[in-house]
Amino acid sequence: MWVMFTCENKEVCQQTLNALERLEGRNLLVINGGKDDYTGDTDGLMVPPNWDVVRFPEVMGMCQIMQILFKQFPNEQFYGIIPENCIIESSGWEDKLKQLSAGRMIVSANDGNEAPIAFTGVQYWSGDLVRKVGWWGQPDLHSSCNDWMWTKIAWDMVCWDRAMQVKVTYLPRKKSAMDDAIMANHAKDKETFEKWRDKDYHRIFRRLFFETDKWGGKTRFKKDESNGQQNQQTNSVT
Repeated sequence: MWVMFTCENKEVCQQTLNALERLEGRNLLVINGGKDDYTGDTDGLMVPPNWDVVRFPEVMGMCQIMQILFKQFPNEQFYGIIPENCIIESSGWEDKLKQLSAGRMIVSANDGNEAPIAFTGVQYWSGDLVRKVGWWGQPDLHSSCNDWMWTKIAWDMVCWDRAMQVKVTYLPRKKSAMDDAIMANHAKDKETFEKWRDKDYHRIFRRLFFETDKWGGKTRFKKDESNGQQNQQTNSVT
């Protein structure tokens, strides 16, 4: 299931939709409040085949909407986000993400972000992993810091990769009512993230580490030649 969030950026959203390859399966365009009339008779959005439109009259948190959609469609093969203002330059990009996700479960496209784990741009989650975690958008968040939580999970479980051949460029977009809502709730979201990291995250880590047969990480033991002892080394960070 692909989801695109948009608010007060109808023109650039239309450019993004026009440039997309045909996508099978369930695809949802979420109009998240705002003043733009995306559905007018003369200037409405032209939605591609296999896309449905969901409209919220008032701006809601993106994490809240992600969780609503996850609860409504709990058995999807995958859950993915396409920004409202991007051009995906690679052909057959969906299959490339799916193939890579078979070994890593979470995949991002290449949008030039140089962070160690870049949760930006086009993002793809294995449905099995989302169901194991129990949420797609963390229920206590509004919009911010959900990517921080998934980065923490992805780093520790070694279950993220980037499809470098799937290149994404961004189109200029206007600041919207959704952006204002994100900023207004950012401080509270940050507090929620810090509490989750300190008090709740370990439950998810243990569940994924001990109960998931698709875990992509690995623990290595290297002999310390200086004293004959073995020191545990891992490429996960707890």
